[in-house]
Amino acid sequence: MRAFLQLCLTCCLLLAAMPLCAQTKTNLAHPPLDTILSNVVARYQSVSTQRQTVYNYKQTTVIEELDGKGSVKERKEKFYDVKLIGGMPRAKLLLVNGKQLTGKALKDEEERDKKRAQRFDEKKDTPEYEVLVSKELISRYNFRFKGREELNGRDSYVLSFAPRSDDLPIDKMQDRVLNKLSGLVWVDCEDFEVARADLHLSERVKLLGGFIGALDIFDLELNRARSPYGAWYNQAGSLKVEGRKLFSPIRFKAKESADEFQPAKP
Repeated sequence: MRAFLQLCLTCCLLLAAMPLCAQTKTNLAHPPLDTILSNVVARYQSVSTQRQTVYNYKQTTVIEELDGKGSVKERKEKFYDVKLIGGMPRAKLLLVNGKQLTGKALKDEEERDKKRAQRFDEKKDTPEYEVLVSKELISRYNFRFKGREELNGRDSYVLSFAPRSDDLPIDKMQDRVLNKLSGLVWVDCEDFEVARADLHLSERVKLLGGFIGALDIFDLELNRARSPYGAWYNQAGSLKVEGRKLFSPIRFKAKESADEFQPAKP
């Protein structure tokens, strides 16, 4: 389960979802598609270097494991304190189902938080550290301009995307999923940040030939917001996953929301 959730987080950071609505404006002038995409990459590269400015916000995640009929088998609500550093969220788990962590669970979370901080410190001098939106990523897909749409009082370019070919490079396990994603993405016209995304698998994904598992459904919707301080963050999202890990089925839905966004105190 943890591996699938880590993959979900990666996709959330890569592209930030609602179906294209009838209000999309297709007759307005827009920059060349290549310019829009290169500006998106440049924006993420710039934000990734701004690690001296830290923000805090609270995040609530609800995960529902489903049975074969789609009924909820188990429900967990997790509450996190999140630090946003260079555009990358570092979440610390505080509550599970409204209860504070104690004993071994608390010690385990403290250890995980120390390791996350250590990884960040070890890589902080690497220019490309955690720049998830890159030229290499964008080169995997064919993009098309669909129009313009207003989101939260700001104009966005609406782009569709699909895999460029059936034979894309695979260096990591997550590449098998990324290579099969398609959908819609909304790019803020002023900041060139991804404001929304609606992602899904174009076909079934087998992991190591299906031996360790497979993904049948991966539907991700994400809404991002521009804070009063100019920083963007993941404000709300939903995810549905169905597949198999070894011989066990995996079916779950997750919803995420964030609030209380503010600069971190010195």
